[in-house]
Amino acid sequence: MTVLLRRESAPTRRSRRPKLPPPRRRQSARHATQDEFESPVGQWTNGSNLKTKAATAGLILALVLSPAGVVVGLAAASSGSAPTSDTAVADTRGEQAAVEEFAARFVTTWLSANADNADKLLTGMIDIPDGAEFPTVAPRATNPTVANVEQLDGGVWSVTVAVTVTAAGSDQAVLRFFAVPIEYAPGQLAAIALPSPVAAPTMAEAPSLSYQSDLSSNHPAWRTVSGFMGALLAGGDDITRYLTPGTHVAPVVPVPFAQVRINQIATQAEAGVEPPRTPADGQHLAVLVTAVGLSTTTDASGITVQYALVLTGRDGRWEVTEVEASPHLEDGSGGVAGGSSSDGSPVEEEQ
Repeated sequence: MTVLLRRESAPTRRSRRPKLPPPRRRQSARHATQDEFESPVGQWTNGSNLKTKAATAGLILALVLSPAGVVVGLAAASSGSAPTSDTAVADTRGEQAAVEEFAARFVTTWLSANADNADKLLTGMIDIPDGAEFPTVAPRATNPTVANVEQLDGGVWSVTVAVTVTAAGSDQAVLRFFAVPIEYAPGQLAAIALPSPVAAPTMAEAPSLSYQSDLSSNHPAWRTVSGFMGALLAGGDDITRYLTPGTHVAPVVPVPFAQVRINQIATQAEAGVEPPRTPADGQHLAVLVTAVGLSTTTDASGITVQYALVLTGRDGRWEVTEVEASPHLEDGSGGVAGGSSSDGSPVEEEQ
């Protein structure tokens, strides 16, 4: 009798990273059993097939009997249920939020670790690779922000984290970016590798706006915008005085400024063409308002803000109809319409 001996493999280094469960596989399709087919559920699920077959037989009979029957047969055949798609888009918002939080926490922990405490700080977050080194005195890492996130295959995410890093013994803070791969499974997160420094995102060229001319300060629309901005940001008059009926814009609370000064109102009117001072009912005018918010009424300077508004003519005067989420761009994009809620965020105009 031959005895087979199994050779034991050499012991391997235990991973300090939590073992993630394998991804759940989708079961393959199978044919229904006879019991399932004869059950009420089986009869219900096969109803559309039986209905289609019956409709087909009715159509053939209708062709033989009469022209009127053709119409009835066609109607019966077309009433069969259309096949439905099993494709569904998975909602990964919760998974993404968990991955982003873990990535930001892991990067700051890794940056803050030194040669004495790295094992303790990073245990459970990553299996520290052999040969990894840490400084004697770690830098200070603050204000982590997720700059980019990308979902890869197999439950893996690539996250880019921006962190303010201050070297030990220095007061000079530098914004740095680190990419880190994160593995996700329900209830478990782990870093696959240590973070890697990456280049900061490049700045894009600012797009051109479509506001071609400036409104004169003595134009009636200027007075409307000025009153609206004061009511919105400085607790001025009743804001509804400046709104088209049906538009709801709530003043910002707490009031951010003591006074608002309008520096410029740019319009989409052609250059050199002044919008009508007495507009026709329903006439629209898109404007971009550049204003300065002052902390006190005696301040000479403050902080500049901008609002994209749509004005509408009613009863011979200009009124604010929309607070847009974005100014209009020269290529025709932007200008997402909406009013403003109590916190200043856009909301839909009442229809």
